[in-house]
Amino acid sequence: MRNEENELKQVRRYYGWSDIPDVKECAENAYTDSVRPLHGIGLIGSRKSAENSAKAERLEKWRQKVNKHIVLRVENFSQIKEEFDVWHGNTCDKIVTISKDILGYIEEKNEDLFKNKFHSTFPYGVAQKWLNMTIKNMLILEMLGDKNISNHIRQFDRGSLHVPVDSIIIKCAIDMNNKLNEEVIVIPKLPWSQFNKCQYTAFQDGLNTAIRLVQKEATLSTNWNTRVDWEFDVWPKKRDSDERDIFI
Repeated sequence: MRNEENELKQVRRYYGWSDIPDVKECAENAYTDSVRPLHGIGLIGSRKSAENSAKAERLEKWRQKVNKHIVLRVENFSQIKEEFDVWHGNTCDKIVTISKDILGYIEEKNEDLFKNKFHSTFPYGVAQKWLNMTIKNMLILEMLGDKNISNHIRQFDRGSLHVPVDSIIIKCAIDMNNKLNEEVIVIPKLPWSQFNKCQYTAFQDGLNTAIRLVQKEATLSTNWNTRVDWEFDVWPKKRDSDERDIFI
């Protein structure tokens, strides 16, 4: 048993996790995956000036506050007290509110913090990615044998969990619609980061319906019992095929 635990710890280290990962680490790792569409964030801190220093300070305050909110919500989740979809929507709504409060207009200069198109409405698509990637990281760590994370992830019903929506998962959803010869999953003609709450909810609901239809179709043999099962199966395959296409 000791050797097995050490081997799993080595695997976690290989993928960049600490020896004792927690929900906070899952949320912090999710941040990097989630904020790429917020153009300009990567430049903050790379240019030395008093103005950029102030912006970097505000960015760090925002990152810490959202991470703290996600950690508290995840660690205190109870399926008995709150249905998952309601919990998820409320959690993302609060991420949007925190982000708008901290990353909004700099009043005295009448300019947006990062001078990008998200200044007035922080995108729900980014909020969902941050939360969903936190939970996905927890699922990965559970598979890698982390007992601390397992205690938290067990509070969630796997069948209720959402998939993180990004450009690759949208391509996978298009493939799913093609497989069913029907637009079961409504896919907005927008980048994932710009999905609003209604568009995001419709996407997740459509995906649930599509998976149930696939399960009923005898000619479509899969191991997809939940949206999470589907995402873990199709996302890496689509990513790898896209990477191969670049070199063809």
